[in-house]
Amino acid sequence: MCMGEEEKKENGKVRKSVSIRKNQEKWLQKHPGINLSGFLQEKLDKLIEKYD
Repeated sequence: MCMGEEEKKENGKVRKSVSIRKNQEKWLQKHPGINLSGFLQEKLDKLIEKYD
């Protein structure tokens, strides 16, 4: 595990870092209501259901 990859566990969650493109960052800044963490969790849950 790389330093900083897994920062701390709280409420059954693990902090992770992700990289996004600059245009994605700009879009997210224009849409502050988007919960990126929740979005990613939802997409991962769907992948887990599909492949497990």
